[in-house]
Amino acid sequence: MRIDAHCHFWKYDPIVHEWIKDELAILRKDRLPIHLESNLSLHEIDGVVAVQALPTEQETQFLVDLAKNSSIIKGVVGWINFNTHQLDKQLDILTSCPELKGFRHLLHSAPPGFLTQSSFIQQVKTLGRYGFSYDILITEHQLAETVAFIKEVDGHTKLVVNHIAKPAIKNKSFSQWSKGIEAMSHFPEVYVKISGLVTQADWVKWQASDFEPYLSATLDYFGPERLMFGSDWPISSLAANYTEVIDLITSHCTSLSNQEKEQIFGRTASNFYRLE
Repeated sequence: MRIDAHCHFWKYDPIVHEWIKDELAILRKDRLPIHLESNLSLHEIDGVVAVQALPTEQETQFLVDLAKNSSIIKGVVGWINFNTHQLDKQLDILTSCPELKGFRHLLHSAPPGFLTQSSFIQQVKTLGRYGFSYDILITEHQLAETVAFIKEVDGHTKLVVNHIAKPAIKNKSFSQWSKGIEAMSHFPEVYVKISGLVTQADWVKWQASDFEPYLSATLDYFGPERLMFGSDWPISSLAANYTEVIDLITSHCTSLSNQEKEQIFGRTASNFYRLE
């Protein structure tokens, strides 16, 4: 099964989606499964993982409802409120929702030290006790802190780093990012999504060669068995169309075996998120 492990969906509302600023204006429209289906069919993608874009419980329910009514959504990564004394009770209820596979928070906006707070670490561990995974959304500047976080959570909850930790590709930042990614790779239960690359580059002038060092390092450190393709649609449309995004990764994988390609384009995500 070929899987796009990172997509977003919404019914556009200018108040609810106030984060879509003027420079992101092309995103100010409904983005639903029906708008993605032709791209998936063209590239023989069997399904997607829908990932939260808003930090609300309503967002989680919206995505779960979409998944119940769309054959292309194979799993949902939602949002959950950690600032509650009833986390266990919430998770116990949510285990009855087969569409829901894990959770994510917008950690790339978190203040320094947030990831290493004992309360946050314990909450992420709690997700694992109920069979849920955790998507780590960070930037390269948070890598050292994230490694410290992973040391505490490793073995308790399955973790996947989104967008290869958002290196500043436009500025050709590499050294700091590479050291952090390598450090994370030593934890065998940590996975990485090859996603969100084009929006970290120059949206207008990017070239395939801009991404080569990052793709090569990620593949070398983690191997195909811990990597999963994600388009980051429709955010990626700010800089590239769906075909350009998938071709970018496909062209880098030409030297891999068919089995290794299958890992990146579906098997890793299917195993990690328990997709059917």
